[in-house]
Amino acid sequence: MGRWMVLGVGILLCGAVAWGQTEPAATTVPSATTGPAESPATQPSGQSRSLKITPRAINVLHQVMLERKLDPNKFYLRIGVKLDDQGAMRGYILDFTDKVDQEKDIVTQAGPIKLVINSEHVPFLEGITVDYDPQAPGGSPFVFRRTETPSH
Repeated sequence: MGRWMVLGVGILLCGAVAWGQTEPAATTVPSATTGPAESPATQPSGQSRSLKITPRAINVLHQVMLERKLDPNKFYLRIGVKLDDQGAMRGYILDFTDKVDQEKDIVTQAGPIKLVINSEHVPFLEGITVDYDPQAPGGSPFVFRRTETPSH
């Protein structure tokens, strides 16, 4: 697992992927269009892509929002990736924001939390489950696990 840094009100997680782990019951978040959190959305190309967030992670993130006095009607949880200059992925990002780019961002809901995902990050997030594990090595309790094989 990688290190993490607090960025404003967010967390940057580097290298926190665990391959082939089993997942607990999770909310499937559509990552291509706005839609219900229980079913994956279909990309315009016809490919179904999803990001899952466990109930445990949703509950902890919601508590963090409340502790930081972030209004859930005004703030979103941004889930994304950190890319280097060549476009290679360097880590995952969880960050609270009140900014949404109407042209690039996908907005959806997971429990009490509104999510925003940059559409350019969808290929990197396909098949990922975000979980909360206070015992996770590497300093961050939020882990990103690849639980599905990408379709590309």
